[in-house]
Amino acid sequence: MTYDPNVPVATQSPGAFPTQANTNWARLKTIIKADHVFNDTEPVPSTDGFHKQVTMLVRGEPSPPISPADAILYSKLDANSLPQLWYYNGTTDLQMTPFGQTSPISIVGSQVL
Repeated sequence: MTYDPNVPVATQSPGAFPTQANTNWARLKTIIKADHVFNDTEPVPSTDGFHKQVTMLVRGEPSPPISPADAILYSKLDANSLPQLWYYNGTTDLQMTPFGQTSPISIVGSQVL
């Protein structure tokens, strides 16, 4: 049995469809647990709802109408067909990860204090 967004409808009691209701709740729990801490009671304070990771599907560039007051973080393929992290602030599309990065990021340089 798979998730059914139509069970129950507003006029039905969830108890009328216990098998489908249980399936729906189990499916939602599985989806949430993929990227989040779910039902954590220890340590105090609980980390329930915190991210374990953020999984992003590769998509195309955002297209209007995205309000300039809004912003999105998403994954898009670069010129080398590698998935990269991008940020769109409502007007400008910016690549956040190094171009063509295929190995761990190495930061080199110096700073005089």
